[in-house]
Amino acid sequence: MLWDAFAMPDSAASLLAIAGTVLLTLATLFTIWLFIRRRAWARVRAGRAQGRDQPCPTMVVLGSGGHTMEMMDLLRSLDPKRYTPRVYVLAQTDTTSQAKALGFEQQLARVGSVKHHHDDSVANKDVSISARTRSHKQRQGGKAAGSEAIESRLSNNARSAQQPSSLAPAAARWTAQPRQFWIETIPRSREVAQSWLTSLFTTAHALLFALPMVFRVRPELVLCNGPGTCVPVCIAAKLLYILGVCDTRVVYIESICRVETLSIAARLLKMLHIPDRVVVMWPQLNEKVSGCEYHGRLL
Repeated sequence: MLWDAFAMPDSAASLLAIAGTVLLTLATLFTIWLFIRRRAWARVRAGRAQGRDQPCPTMVVLGSGGHTMEMMDLLRSLDPKRYTPRVYVLAQTDTTSQAKALGFEQQLARVGSVKHHHDDSVANKDVSISARTRSHKQRQGGKAAGSEAIESRLSNNARSAQQPSSLAPAAARWTAQPRQFWIETIPRSREVAQSWLTSLFTTAHALLFALPMVFRVRPELVLCNGPGTCVPVCIAAKLLYILGVCDTRVVYIESICRVETLSIAARLLKMLHIPDRVVVMWPQLNEKVSGCEYHGRLL
């Protein structure tokens, strides 16, 4: 019969059935594992919502043009001690954004050094007032001031030895801590005027670099507002979250230039359900596009 000619041997059918059973079992176990991991992440996030005393590793995606300027303005409203370390991600050919990120961190270092200098001045002033008060009490009580004065000098010297030396640069004291920021680069996912067909291949190429980078950093927060460089980074963060590797939230803050429609990067990421939150800066855009948030103009 013709059917018998195309029929598989019993041994091949058995092997196929065994292979199918094994694959189905592995898929079921993997699904259960993902479910457990997602529930664990949910409990972790609920605990963080009640209060946080640990810093939040933050990955910031920068882009050419006004995207980097907007992101720098947004970062100025955040507490640098809470959102640290900060990992700046930019395209390999984007030297402008790299210079702006370094300038922003240098500004934070200067602000930190001024704060340390102010704290040192207040501490020295308190020590001086305490010494004068103690001396005044000694004169009023008629006690011998010799031993007390020596003790006061020794105490002041000990406190001065514990404080950073005023001859050391203040910026050095600010940066003599665990690394607060660094810069990562990935290939550009899409060049200007590049065709959409070839953009698929360049984005996939950039994703190959973004996956190990996000795996190595494992940020808890990814901040971006475009451009195309953020697409592979956000996809990598969501993939690793689905696999239970890291608990990362992706927040896309749309550019203030977008009044009526979302940008291409935002539409693509939203279509793929990548961002946890999409924040827009115009009320009419929030009314037109579902699933967005409007908290006023953040810039």
